[in-house]
Amino acid sequence: MDGDDGAAFSEYEQVMQKVAQAPCPVCGSQTIRPLGELENLFVFVQMANAAGEILSRPGERGGHTAVPIACDRCGFLRLHMTAILQEKQGAPQE
Repeated sequence: MDGDDGAAFSEYEQVMQKVAQAPCPVCGSQTIRPLGELENLFVFVQMANAAGEILSRPGERGGHTAVPIACDRCGFLRLHMTAILQEKQGAPQE
């Protein structure tokens, strides 16, 4: 699966390396990495209303594609929206 606009995971790699350098907010570990055997998985987050009705499906408006990264020590999982990563990828690096 690719990102929102069909972008491959490799297009987010530079930003993800910077994100993964931040310590885990739960345990402080420095071992944060993208998920998957090849560390190249995407997650589609569906939107639902209070009644539990699904408002979006993959490819439909209203959901979000994200890159999951996890702490190797405690398992804390973060999702980073591909739309934001794409914006950051084009921004000048600090």
